[in-house]
Amino acid sequence: WNWPDQIASQGLGEPAAACVLADMIVPSGVALEAADYRSFAIEPEIAAVLKAPLAPREGGHDRASAAAAVGRFHPAFEFLDPRAGKAPRPFAIVAQNINSRGLALGGPGLTPDEVDDGFWTGLRSLVTQDGETILDVTPGWPMHPLDSVAFLANRFNALGQTLAAGETLLLGTHLPPRPIAAPASLRFEAGALGAVAFTLA
Repeated sequence: WNWPDQIASQGLGEPAAACVLADMIVPSGVALEAADYRSFAIEPEIAAVLKAPLAPREGGHDRASAAAAVGRFHPAFEFLDPRAGKAPRPFAIVAQNINSRGLALGGPGLTPDEVDDGFWTGLRSLVTQDGETILDVTPGWPMHPLDSVAFLANRFNALGQTLAAGETLLLGTHLPPRPIAAPASLRFEAGALGAVAFTLA
């Protein structure tokens, strides 16, 4: 939860984080049922799949140590269920796991060795709904992806937790939470990272 406007609107001084359960991670192309959600919304994001743990490190993690732990970056859609409630306080949002209901992971993705700062600053985020463009921005990420990885590592390390190899990290939405009504078909293209898509019926 690191979109600058979201942070400012809640009077926070830093991002917030929550957890996505492994059994809520699905592949691109998944067909979702609107009846499974009280209210459905999406956030297109870059995801990082770790190849090594991010254990506590003297001085904290930075871009270099984050890059060493990431196996691959992928495009992803986070699924949200805000439950149609009024705007809650930050504590309530985090207590609801930042409304997360899992994610769809796309690809093929790229390794950290295949990207550099020029790649990230030139990365175009294109999101379409039923063939109509709803986002087209370069770059779209709210925080440098490696800074997001380092923040998450440091945040969970401070809570006595180590992010493990194989875990998937969502690095921040490229679009404020967008409600989606069924039926709908969504696609997020993230340059050489590839694409992710799903349908809602």
